Amino acid sequence: MRSPKKHLSFGSLIQAFQQHCASRQDKRQNGKIGYRLVDIILSGFACMFFQDPSLLQFQKRMSEEKQRSNLTTLFGVEEIPETTQLREVLDAVESESFRPLFTEYFLVCRGGSS
Repeated sequence: MRSPKKHLSFGSLIQAFQQHCASRQDKRQNGKIGYRLVDIILSGFACMFFQDPSLLQFQKRMSEEKQRSNLTTLFGVEEIPETTQLREVLDAVESESFRPLFTEYFLVCRGGSS
């Protein structure tokens, strides 16, 4: 069995998310930023990836040491946001802004150029 190509790995998708978040302007007020935008967005992606039925259940699971370690190792999340802030910030993020990220990733998966 061949190993997956590096540019098609899960790590490359997470790296693309991190780069996308770094390029976004954080519109929150400086004094009201409790968690990095990248941690919030990647935590939301992890919630969907792990198929948790609710953000609260996800937050509770991630508070366990092993799950926290998985979130850090797999998704690069440094601090797990509180449920309220996670929901508030994610609600304000336009999902359409991720279209170019996924379009590029799927293009590479199909064998197109990046």
